[in-house]
Amino acid sequence: MNLIKRNIIELSIFFVFLLYFSAWFIFNNDNVAINNDELSYAINYYNFTPHLSNFLNELIQSKKLNLILGSILFPSLCAAILYKIFYKILQNTLWSVSLTLLSILSSESFPFINFLKSVFTFSDLYNVANRSENFEIIGFPIPSFSIFCFLITFYYSNRVINLNKSFIFIATSLWLINTHIHPLDGLLGLSYWTMFVLITVFLKKISFSLKEILLILLMYVCNFLLLFINFEVDTLTNINPEQNFPLYSLLFYFISPMTLIILINIFFKVDLYEFFIKFFPIYILMIIELCLIGLSLMGYGVDLQMLENRISLFLLHFLYYVPVIYYLNKDSIFYENSLEKNIFFSLLKKSIYNLFSKYKAIYLVPFSILLITYAYLSLNI
Repeated sequence: MNLIKRNIIELSIFFVFLLYFSAWFIFNNDNVAINNDELSYAINYYNFTPHLSNFLNELIQSKKLNLILGSILFPSLCAAILYKIFYKILQNTLWSVSLTLLSILSSESFPFINFLKSVFTFSDLYNVANRSENFEIIGFPIPSFSIFCFLITFYYSNRVINLNKSFIFIATSLWLINTHIHPLDGLLGLSYWTMFVLITVFLKKISFSLKEILLILLMYVCNFLLLFINFEVDTLTNINPEQNFPLYSLLFYFISPMTLIILINIFFKVDLYEFFIKFFPIYILMIIELCLIGLSLMGYGVDLQMLENRISLFLLHFLYYVPVIYYLNKDSIFYENSLEKNIFFSLLKKSIYNLFSKYKAIYLVPFSILLITYAYLSLNI
């Protein structure tokens, strides 16, 4: 009973989305073409098989069960885990719910931003609702199951205190397993985890014996041998170098959150040690994603479309703003300790702080209502 009380919001989010995706399955499934077929694409084009995803795909022979798992159950579970991830860092329900709604209702061709523009320009909202395409989270085993596994592993491994060797070995095993569920997301997560462990060792929070280091290296080597056997390496150099990476993506997903957090560190007198310890895992993910994007633009790795429409779409691009929200949503002591003698800067700080903390309900509640409206209008009722 205490477990239920502690997770009442997560359970509520799960059941609300369970009902919504059930309705979507009833009204939309026969009228849209499911566009998530990377599993067959990976096998046919890269001569590469994500073994666990392929095993599940072969195991579940019932097409209806496959659709139910990929369209209803796992998307709803992903919503609940996304909330837990955001709340674990922010400790704020309203922000966490809003970010979860925005994340889970993402789609490739019908982004919510177009719907938002239509609201302000009084255009026809039905034309920009997602009634002809599945939400990007829909599909089994990829992406709903693969995203669920990534989120669970990230939630479990995202901590910088109470680290011990047993925890690191378990988390390493989970990230290695993820590479056999979705190779791109799994390798991104494994790269993040490897850098996290190396930084942790460098900071001397934990040390390993030579035997333990060799064991971890053996785990990596065996995993990569299994992962890349028969893999067509040449396909990683056949990416179109003329791909277009939209300027707004660079601006909103990378430049904006970085600029904001730098300004916050400067003007709000952030404790740099707390900032580094709490958020360096997020910036590890950002660096890795930027490297993958850069390689793709140069013609190496994987298509930008695949990079942009998986874990980046559901978690990373929202996670980059979490440090900004965290500091501007802290209690008043944080704001009062950073007051300036300059009246203009004091008023500016007060306005920004109140916008994110004191008055957030004024825009987050209507924003969440718009997201719910978008979800409703996306049903082919």
